[in-house]
Amino acid sequence: MEQEKGTTFQQTLPFLKEVGKHIAKTGFGVFMMMALFVATHLVFVTYGCFTYFTRAETTRESSIYLVVMLVVAVLSTLFAFAKMYKGAFMDTVALFFNKMDAFKTRIAEKIIDAYYAGKVKIGGSTKVGTIVNAKEVATEVYGNVPGRVQKIFSFILNRIPMAEFLTTIKADLDANNREKAVAHFTNELNRYFEENVFDRTYKRTVYLVLLMAVALHVVAIYYLS
Repeated sequence: MEQEKGTTFQQTLPFLKEVGKHIAKTGFGVFMMMALFVATHLVFVTYGCFTYFTRAETTRESSIYLVVMLVVAVLSTLFAFAKMYKGAFMDTVALFFNKMDAFKTRIAEKIIDAYYAGKVKIGGSTKVGTIVNAKEVATEVYGNVPGRVQKIFSFILNRIPMAEFLTTIKADLDANNREKAVAHFTNELNRYFEENVFDRTYKRTVYLVLLMAVALHVVAIYYLS
């Protein structure tokens, strides 16, 4: 696919404003989730400390329960931040991925052409990055691409299991049906990323961690009382 002279990335992918809004929305979501974790832990840990220091007698066991509360608060919050941050990033990648049909098709064409040229074999260990340069393909398809967006193209390219896909479309390759092979490869690419790369349940996981942390806090406070 030749890029028409004068065409910019913004013109080719006019959804960049949508991406900007998405990033702002996901960033706010991460902030709110962290605020929820901090507020929840603050309430429980504060109550736990109050219970601990107002006890008639502090024991080693009660000290352990207080430490457990602090550890649970810190670890669960760090986990939630990491999970939310990664999830927000992957949501942004997914937004690009679902709009980049031309890029995905060109990747498939280059890999299949490399197969017919003998540069890559079915079942081989050749890395996709040695066959296709994400920056070159993005520039070829979309023109000048911002550096930060190029990282998303590279991220997508580096997660393509090329050998697995070539094995799947072997019948099309053997039949020398390039057009069908390209379409099949692209479909496999879409399926693979949806099933194995994009995490659609990360928020549910974070909420589950919060519930587990609350349960541990309740148990610890029970034994502190």
